Amino acid sequence: MLLSPDELKSNLERLRDSIRSRRCCDSIETHGLESRQAAKVMPMSHTTSEVGFLGAIKAGALLSSEVLGKKPRRADVVLGGTNEICFYLGSAAFPDNEFGFLFSNTLTEAFRGRASATPFDSGGCIRRYSLPAGTDGLAHVQAHSMPVPECRDYLGDLLTSHFEDPSAYLTGYQFTCPTCKALLTDPHGMPDYENGLVRMHEVRIPDRVDLSYPMLLAIFAPQGNVPPVLARLVTSGVELVTYDNVDENRYGALSKASVDYILSNVLN
Repeated sequence: MLLSPDELKSNLERLRDSIRSRRCCDSIETHGLESRQAAKVMPMSHTTSEVGFLGAIKAGALLSSEVLGKKPRRADVVLGGTNEICFYLGSAAFPDNEFGFLFSNTLTEAFRGRASATPFDSGGCIRRYSLPAGTDGLAHVQAHSMPVPECRDYLGDLLTSHFEDPSAYLTGYQFTCPTCKALLTDPHGMPDYENGLVRMHEVRIPDRVDLSYPMLLAIFAPQGNVPPVLARLVTSGVELVTYDNVDENRYGALSKASVDYILSNVLN
């Protein structure tokens, strides 16, 4: 991302001030404490195709397009992120992949000062989202880019004031006041998409992320399509989660599987 550490920090302070000023009601104290704790421990997900999944297992790491020597996505070129790997700070929200990795919250600390985050899917701002009138996609992403791991503080602000509970965030529910239950407009001026990508926070990490326990918590694969090469990771302690993707909403099945895992094993 093409911003300095000082610019990322300034954005974070401005965004936190903005979200406090937009609060609908005074949140219940216990809700705020639970929400901020959830933000601190929220895991990170990365999804990929079967080819990408097998390639990562073979390499023992997730690698950026630049490291792999592959042609980057147009959105990454525009964003200056050809050397970055995209993660969601939460569930496996991306709709076009069937395999996933889930990392512990310690991943953001491991890349302190070397990664950036946005409170929405950044690539969508370049490719498909309707943005506020007169807003350029790159400028919108840059204005909402924050430092890592401090981005978790902003997630805590949003979970406290704009979601009824962490499961609402993980499943892409519309912004809602947790106190009076009123539906809220998107605080970042984004449209309300059903797939939840405009509400799922994204973290962009440079170059390489190793696949090793305990940083890597779980791997997700469709039932009946579990590659034998996963044995080493499973033996080391990484949990293998298989899910049923027989119905027509096979990509939604991966998202649901990751949500269920996070709620049962991380945020319980």
